[in-house]
Amino acid sequence: MLCEHELKTWPEYYQAVRAGTKTFDIRIEEPRHPPYQVGDTLWLREWDPDPTNTWRKEVYGYTGRSLYVTVTYILRERNRLPVRLQEGTVVMAIHPLYLHSPFAYRRDLMSRRERYGWDAKAGSR
Repeated sequence: MLCEHELKTWPEYYQAVRAGTKTFDIRIEEPRHPPYQVGDTLWLREWDPDPTNTWRKEVYGYTGRSLYVTVTYILRERNRLPVRLQEGTVVMAIHPLYLHSPFAYRRDLMSRRERYGWDAKAGSR
């Protein structure tokens, strides 16, 4: 079942996804969360991990910027990669959704929930 994953994304990676130069994401699947699937929505929330960052002193943690992407392809087979990845690591091809208006995505999600009774967080009806 498809679901929405809320993920922290460091500023340099967030900017690259937003600019369209980073079209993939690498994550470790955690047993307590549903596995990533093609068609899932990733809610990438910009996260500043450095409390000493001088360019934006008021921001530490979530910056308030976010965007939605959809997973278009997943590579789980570690043997097919030229480098060795940790067990449970997935490489996902991603494509931006509602890049300029995250509120449009939320409105669409709400209407899907009402229409189909679909719960994006749980990935079920």
